[in-house]
Amino acid sequence: MAIKEFNTQGICLPQWHYMVDTSEKLVKISELIDNGKYFTINRPRQYGKTTTLYLLKKKLKDKYLVINLTFEDLDVSIYETYPSFIKVFLIMLLEQLENQELPTEALQLLRESSAEAKDMFSLSRVLSKLNRLVAPQKMVLMIDEVDKSSNNQLFLDFLGMLRTKYLKK
Repeated sequence: MAIKEFNTQGICLPQWHYMVDTSEKLVKISELIDNGKYFTINRPRQYGKTTTLYLLKKKLKDKYLVINLTFEDLDVSIYETYPSFIKVFLIMLLEQLENQELPTEALQLLRESSAEAKDMFSLSRVLSKLNRLVAPQKMVLMIDEVDKSSNNQLFLDFLGMLRTKYLKK
């Protein structure tokens, strides 16, 4: 067994790092998801958000199609235009889903749409089509490290589009 240490960045793994037992928190979050809730996890740095999302993905992967994205390595230029943001977002989705057992049409949709989608309306339509193509499997979208995006109008429009999709479901 490896000697445990304190970790101050990224994912904490129970077998390698000292960490608080979050199993009850994961059960409660899983219940929110099972009940179809839309929510955010908003805490200061070093509160375990990334670790929570990592452990949550492991917990949910047999029940849902879990898409766990991070905006950590996106630079500010991605947010300059809607087409650039949408293209990167769809490429990130495609990279997450390529290793899943999905219909070929779903992956083809993402490949083609990354070049064609130009605004939030077209992105919304792509996500609706993707949802229909992977049905009946339910999707869970988790996005980590949105801090540097939160004051950007394009990103706020993106969140608004996701919230509208949730409300219409």
